Amino acid sequence: MFKENNVIESEKPPSSLVVLEAVLLMMISKSMVDPEDVADALEDAADALAFDALAAEASHVYRTAKSIRAAARRESKLNRLATATP
Repeated sequence: MFKENNVIESEKPPSSLVVLEAVLLMMISKSMVDPEDVADALEDAADALAFDALAAEASHVYRTAKSIRAAARRESKLNRLATATP
């Protein structure tokens, strides 16, 4: 169990969030969508979930957005290094 801000979250998020996350990651990997746009949209969705008193789901969606944004930064840095190296 994960506890954050008085919210107890089960270890497994709802299956619909897992499916959405998998689809978004596949779309990012195929360069169909921009990771920053996906992260922004997920943060907006997390805000809406929190407003609807779905704090555990909001926390999961927010962490997914944060992970996508961090992965995009790492990939961008690696791409810059790869193109700069002869």
